Amino acid sequence: MPSPSHDVENKDSLYTSSSSDLSSTQEGVTAVYEAKSRLINEHLQNEVGFGRYQIQLFFLTGLGWFADNIWLQGVAIILPQIQKELKPTRVEFATFALYIGLILGASTWGILADLIGRRLSFNITLFIAAVFGIAGGGANSFVTLCSLIACLGFGVGGNLPVDGQPFLTRRLLG
Repeated sequence: MPSPSHDVENKDSLYTSSSSDLSSTQEGVTAVYEAKSRLINEHLQNEVGFGRYQIQLFFLTGLGWFADNIWLQGVAIILPQIQKELKPTRVEFATFALYIGLILGASTWGILADLIGRRLSFNITLFIAAVFGIAGGGANSFVTLCSLIACLGFGVGGNLPVDGQPFLTRRLLG
């Protein structure tokens, strides 16, 4: 039976091979892959750049993600106050209404984005979320509030990622 120190020596010898072998196959990265990566990085840094378009796109997509997160958190935050003021038998139906709207919105706006364009779809979904979110603040009954929250979810659902890809890809501003 080999001693433990003998195993350590064998493992060390695996890592002390020549530097030319390590540079071409270290951790599965070949020299060809490194050359391609270097070429792509140089192209992105020197030719594509980062200008006004990328900054506008960053803020616009940030607005979409902000809308997604703020409305979901907002409905969760107002549940105790809904319970106090409107006295529903099951306050969970407000969250249920939001998720119904999200499901319908994600299904609808994913298809509409291909038909009418991503830019127009994005702007419409933000408008729907804003209008119904503000209108929800004036609801005088639980059923009305749930209906407005479902419509809000329909708008917000269009901003959610579709098929694992972000809703906003390219040419959003142009």
